[in-house]
Amino acid sequence: MASIKTGDILNYAYTGAVQSVTLPKGIYKFEVWGAQGGSYSSYYGGAGGYSVGTITLTADTTVFIYVGGQPATNSTQRTVVSGGFNGGGNGYNRYYGSTYTYGQGGGGGTDIRIGQDSLYARVIVAGGGGGSASVNALTTKYGGGTTGGAPNSSYAGTQTTGGSAGNKGTFGQGGSVTTSGSNYKYSSGGGGGGWYGGGAASTYTDYSSSNRDYNGGGSGFVWTGSNAPSGYLLGSEYYLANASTIAGNASMPSTSGGTEIGHTGNGYARITAIKVGSLNLPVNIGGTWKNANEVFVNIGGTWKTVESAFVNIGGTWKELG
Repeated sequence: MASIKTGDILNYAYTGAVQSVTLPKGIYKFEVWGAQGGSYSSYYGGAGGYSVGTITLTADTTVFIYVGGQPATNSTQRTVVSGGFNGGGNGYNRYYGSTYTYGQGGGGGTDIRIGQDSLYARVIVAGGGGGSASVNALTTKYGGGTTGGAPNSSYAGTQTTGGSAGNKGTFGQGGSVTTSGSNYKYSSGGGGGGWYGGGAASTYTDYSSSNRDYNGGGSGFVWTGSNAPSGYLLGSEYYLANASTIAGNASMPSTSGGTEIGHTGNGYARITAIKVGSLNLPVNIGGTWKNANEVFVNIGGTWKTVESAFVNIGGTWKELG
């Protein structure tokens, strides 16, 4: 188990793989930022969303952190464009008659999972943005928030369903663009990942550039007792306090301090230890042994909280906990 004490801040950048840590019992602030959708040139993918909440853990608990990825730009014609890590849907680049649609992949959602590595154990999620499609989608195909963004709202992920039009988003996964019909001009980028993913275009055309708007961002989520699907694994003991989720077209805290309008680039996660209660020290009160919740020591006339204590057993110092 990691040596974590009150005031510690654990930062998790994008790696393209699951990360994990065992948290001692205590109170923690969880923050997550979703990844931006794929961009090409000045055609920016939808910005990621942000979610925050405070959790009280009554026992040492392993959490799994998935930081969403922004897809790499792909300008090769008539090819699949991969979505970002953790739920971003695939895009597709179309070309015909000197007209291109650079349908980039959707951004991955960022989430923290409690106790087991399952989509159904996610306690907090920030939605990823939808991929651009030769239009600037930064503030239109954003990640959630309670819902993702989409020029056509049917393609946005919500609290209870993925983008419901075209190639639909699903639980944790953005929709991918239809790959047939490569010899056409217009289609969309991939849907963003999230609690539920955004949808993506199932159609393609030579005559309607509006098809480039047929994808959206995934939704965010904070576990407070609502919108749990069948099979959800977390109970009320993991409800988040002071919880909120902010869409990627609104002001949110920045990972580097200050604020930003939507999150750009890869996703991010942060765990702040508000109060760690890992020290259990038995004390005899009136003939009854009880575990002390807190222990104090006087240093130079000032009482300070003891964060760890050690005992020598057979010549070896061991930490009490």
